[in-house]
Amino acid sequence: MQKIGLYLSYSCENFVCLVVYHKAHRLINNILATFSVLFIVNHCVCRCTLIICLIKFGDDMNVTTKSFSISTQGHTDIIDITNQVSKTLKESGMSEGNALVFVPGATAGVTTIEYEPGLLSDYPDFFEKIIPSGANYKHNDTWHDGNGHSHVRASLQGASFQVPFASGKLLLGTWQQIILVDFDNRPRNRKVIVQLMGK
Repeated sequence: MQKIGLYLSYSCENFVCLVVYHKAHRLINNILATFSVLFIVNHCVCRCTLIICLIKFGDDMNVTTKSFSISTQGHTDIIDITNQVSKTLKESGMSEGNALVFVPGATAGVTTIEYEPGLLSDYPDFFEKIIPSGANYKHNDTWHDGNGHSHVRASLQGASFQVPFASGKLLLGTWQQIILVDFDNRPRNRKVIVQLMGK
């Protein structure tokens, strides 16, 4: 007996985008019996992205969710978490599938980068140029916590990163590491969630 897995990435509330979202679901129902793997990528009218991945898989497919904690310094602190994610994969015993790395919270993000001194300086400098910490933010007027820029930066960065794995190893490039970026204006203890889907 086969199961159906649906991965959906969607965050836009624009009315036209909602129409696209529902049309995509109808499309899935229409072709479910025909395709074993379906990818739909649609850039909608307001430049957000709707991604749907429909996978038909057997009974040997598993999903496991684990987590680990990281202490940060805040202020766009960049931490390499590749080893922790790899350790989580190794302990799961899975050999092939996908790993989703996610950080809960509204002032941190997860992405990939070459973890070297130049980029560790360039990346914070980039955010300071496009989202200055010293600018005026309505969020600060509301909560008086001074981290309005942290929220905007985290929203732009994104809270998750997905990477495939095979033979029990993450399929990252030689100079590619998974990083946690803490944009808050104070040190934090972050929980990082790793969800593995595979066999």
